Amino acid sequence: SPAVVVDAAPRPDAIPGFACGAPIHLASGDSFLGDTSNYNNTSSASCSAGSQTARDTIFQVTLPNEPTDLIARVTVDDDVTPTFDAVVSTQTSCGDESSEVACSDFGFSEATEALALSGEAYISVDGTAQFGGSSDGTYQLDVRTRSIASELGACDPLGVASRCETGLLCVAGQCQVESPSLACSLATAITSGSEVTVETHAYQTDFSQGSCAFKTSANAGEALFAFTLAQPSSIVATTDFAETSFDTVLYLQSECEGAELACADDIDAANSNFRSRLQVANLPAGDYILAVDGASSAAPNGRVRLRFDATPLP
Repeated sequence: SPAVVVDAAPRPDAIPGFACGAPIHLASGDSFLGDTSNYNNTSSASCSAGSQTARDTIFQVTLPNEPTDLIARVTVDDDVTPTFDAVVSTQTSCGDESSEVACSDFGFSEATEALALSGEAYISVDGTAQFGGSSDGTYQLDVRTRSIASELGACDPLGVASRCETGLLCVAGQCQVESPSLACSLATAITSGSEVTVETHAYQTDFSQGSCAFKTSANAGEALFAFTLAQPSSIVATTDFAETSFDTVLYLQSECEGAELACADDIDAANSNFRSRLQVANLPAGDYILAVDGASSAAPNGRVRLRFDATPLP
């Protein structure tokens, strides 16, 4: 059954051994309350140069023989100053950097989705001080697995308990062959004043990308939102919320698979605000699609909170 494992008390000297030779074993549903300052620097993550000099902890999860997704979420206390800036990565062969299948370093807390694994997997909780946080600190690691369904199989539309295999989309609880038009038909309807929190996932197909994205080849699936303007209006859409956990780009399309009308990436990259704010001053009446996408390979998907406002023009 799921367990909550509590780290040992801080020790004056980090003791080697909590690494590939002696990882901490966790099962799906387990939580680990840890402190990286108790350990040594034994690994690094590809998505964070700062992790090369930070202490880390290695975990091992045994997965079923059939392909299964492994989701790891690291949560830190934002009220601590300086906040522990976590980095999380997953490998299929412990200590072999070429076997890394997921990595995340965006904010202070992090989450990764490693897709279609079987057998042993290894999760590293690391740290960095590159962006003003602490490279060591306390955290909670939660791990869970997600099954993969084939065509016409039952699926979870939210992608929590299960998801469809590549090339399929979960529609009304059943896996169907995906297409851009089918994905667009499932766009979430929004109106002025809407605030919506959704998740994008590593398994989603990347049908489009905003032209202004930091990295247009980020290969991240987009979350689509549909709205209708009854009269010409000015609109503002933003992902600038603490709940947004990845590097976003916002872009506006004239319709499903339509022309891009506007695009906005980082609000303030110089100060590490990689969330987005899109503003269009005079938009004609009509139907539109607003996309939230991933703008960077280091943090291409995750949780996003979106606010949308429309102001009719006189």
